[in-house]
Amino acid sequence: MANFAGELVQNRERCFAELRRARRAYSRDLERNESEVLADPTSARARQDTQPEQLRALIQVCRCDDLPSAEVVIYLAFRGTVNQDNLVTDLYAELVPWDIGDAVISTARVHRGFQDAYRALRSGVLGRLDADLAKFNVAASRVLLRATGHSLGGALAMLACLDLATCRGFAA
Repeated sequence: MANFAGELVQNRERCFAELRRARRAYSRDLERNESEVLADPTSARARQDTQPEQLRALIQVCRCDDLPSAEVVIYLAFRGTVNQDNLVTDLYAELVPWDIGDAVISTARVHRGFQDAYRALRSGVLGRLDADLAKFNVAASRVLLRATGHSLGGALAMLACLDLATCRGFAA
């Protein structure tokens, strides 16, 4: 992880490429090999939002030839705060126990609004990742996860990294 940050600082073009990737979560146009995930309309979070489509993630899974530790890289970008419903999510700041997936992290306490928002996206994210990764036939230990986002999206990216590292064994 520290190497990735160092790469971005030392390589201006790489840094801008990663910033463009984060910005893609706000765009309506999908690029090649990119999948969109919207909030599950049956989730409690989506039912509360007047615009549940504003909870959004983009996923791109691709073969990696330049990293010795990974065969496949997952790029996951979450859109940040864009409307009043998202702002309510940001402000729903009560700390609650981690309640995502099967991982038991007894001491973890997370922002309730962020956890609810991620849980609304989680099944779509996992389903899309499983489908995309099946094409590559690679062990989870050879998959590198790079997640990004701004504001609300950054919080969702952090929750996704912890979730996917514990439930799928990806390096994040």
